[in-house]
Amino acid sequence: MKDSKLTIKDISQMTGYSIRTVSRVINNNPNVKESTRNKIEKVLKETGFETNIFAKSLRKKTMNNIMIVIEKQKNTYPGQWYSILFQKIIDKAAEYDYNVFMTEYISEQKNPFNGMHLLKSGFVDGAIIFNIKENDKKVKIFQQAGIPFVTIGETNSKTPFVATDSFSGMYQATNHLIKNGLTDIVLMLGNLQYTLNIKRKKGYIKAFEDNKIKINENNILINIRTFQDTYNYCKNMKKIPHGIIISGDEKAFGALKALNERNINIPDNISIIGYDNIPLSNFSTPALTTVEQPVDEIVEKSFKMLLDLINEKDVDTEILIPVKLIKRDTTR
Repeated sequence: MKDSKLTIKDISQMTGYSIRTVSRVINNNPNVKESTRNKIEKVLKETGFETNIFAKSLRKKTMNNIMIVIEKQKNTYPGQWYSILFQKIIDKAAEYDYNVFMTEYISEQKNPFNGMHLLKSGFVDGAIIFNIKENDKKVKIFQQAGIPFVTIGETNSKTPFVATDSFSGMYQATNHLIKNGLTDIVLMLGNLQYTLNIKRKKGYIKAFEDNKIKINENNILINIRTFQDTYNYCKNMKKIPHGIIISGDEKAFGALKALNERNINIPDNISIIGYDNIPLSNFSTPALTTVEQPVDEIVEKSFKMLLDLINEKDVDTEILIPVKLIKRDTTR
């Protein structure tokens, strides 16, 4: 029975295979087992799905497929904030009858991008790209392919982006501690190749400069990537700073655990600030002061920008979203 309203997700559920595997069969990708290909092609033929999607694309000049591109980082994984963001993008796409595919960019590999065949096939209308670096190679792939894209985070080139104000967020966090009389403040950041970490470092420095306080460069720690890293640091540090600002709520939980185990009172003896305001941050012990990144606004604005670019509309291609400090129990 043929149904013109079927989506790739429907075919995936009907066959029991992943959306990625279904898309490979549709695009005649050789990396599919013959038995799997036969089963999927049988369903495609019975439903008329392949005919439907290509007929629709000829009429609308779109395939209604959007790619999410993430950069796989060694020994780390997408945390709760990213998981929430991805799910909300999928939900938003569904409102507009778009399918969403997720692909990885693994810089350590000889061929780091596993979605090139989808770009070449014309199967992808646009992309939302995460984990942005300066001179980002992921961005260049889409520029060369001529496919519309939006980055979540700023680049140092004129490319469409939606970003939260990382400079302001870190400035607010640092300034809050300074105004409470705390000046020995450790900053924990990830890899400084990523633009958001560069901007957060600048926000931290500016807060000290505006308050005419000399910075201790040894207090700026980089490549702090996991809650295990923060746990180890706080468990073993000999000198207790006035405060620690950690770029990521989940990493902050590692610090809280170590400090609680050492019976170091928070916030009387040390203040802790995280970043993201994931739902769990309100349930830590003590409840975590953090910088909120408004997920719904990020999704709404990035998806609208991408649709406008796909439909060749005039659009503001640089959106910087304000953030705010959420004060809870880990600071005074």
